Amino acid sequence: MTTEKDYRKILVNLGKDLVEYGLTCGAGGNISIKRGNSIYIKASGTWFDKAKSRDYLKVPLEGDKDKKGVRLKPSCELRMHRACYKVRKDINCVIHSHPVYSIIFANKYRKLKAVTAEFAAILETDIPVIEYIDPGSFELANEVADKILLHNGLILANHGVITVGDSPREALYRNLLIENESKIILFSDLFSKAKYLNYETKKKIVSSVYSEYRRRRLKG
Repeated sequence: MTTEKDYRKILVNLGKDLVEYGLTCGAGGNISIKRGNSIYIKASGTWFDKAKSRDYLKVPLEGDKDKKGVRLKPSCELRMHRACYKVRKDINCVIHSHPVYSIIFANKYRKLKAVTAEFAAILETDIPVIEYIDPGSFELANEVADKILLHNGLILANHGVITVGDSPREALYRNLLIENESKIILFSDLFSKAKYLNYETKKKIVSSVYSEYRRRRLKG
């Protein structure tokens, strides 16, 4: 049986992965796991590569979580994480990162479209860019909830990336693919022009046995 200690350890390792893969630095971003009616989420201001199990806090999926005298407070993006879990029951992990190339990409483009088969298979749709909204705000949480209904990831202009998944591994891989696809397109357009997959090709990839197998391997 998975315990609270296990969930916190998963998050500690996931946070270190974000830094190792260059998806964020320091305390930038936040991650969470949902179990039942609770969320385990990074404490505000905690550096990912310095975080201990105690820096991932258990809070209710709904209701006031702030208490006077507490040593640590949940990330200011708790609203955004809760919003994702509320609108889709298949989400068990949310990752919000600050990847460099994705943020640069959002300065020029309004949508991240598939160039590679892997991106199409795992993300399943094009990824929208949300115009800048203040971090931690109700407005941002509402906009993310609206868009995440139909997408497994979003780019937040001047801010970062948010991805969701059934498992931490799935959410992490989607984050990596958004950053990688952003990099491919930015460099392609520097030297010539990115070649996007057309609608029929993407549809075929998403519904293929290959893609179904890949997605299944990332779950659980």
